[in-house]
Amino acid sequence: ITKTHVVWQQIKHLPYVFTPVIANGRVFTVKGGGLASAYDVKSGSPLFQGERPDASGEYYASAVTADDRVYVTSQRGTISVLDAKSDNLKVLARNDLKAPVFATPAIVDGVIYVRTDKELM
Repeated sequence: ITKTHVVWQQIKHLPYVFTPVIANGRVFTVKGGGLASAYDVKSGSPLFQGERPDASGEYYASAVTADDRVYVTSQRGTISVLDAKSDNLKVLARNDLKAPVFATPAIVDGVIYVRTDKELM
């Protein structure tokens, strides 16, 4: 890939491990400390940047998306459900699994599977 193939780039609020996800024309990321950002997929313009979904900690698991929602999981075991249609950070739900999570959740037939440090939920 050369510079002629780059549509846009972002240099602020980038995650260390977390892989971004695209949903509803938006790119969602969460960096360490629980700072969420979303960008327009075509222009790269920030919709929100460095916002806190009130789930601090590191984010090693990558986001997953389904049904206009983005699921982001902190290492502390909090899954925040973000509205993928909103131009602002809108947290629809927050679920504390009370166990560390390092693995990316999987969604199969409408069921979310999460592997904590000790079990599969």
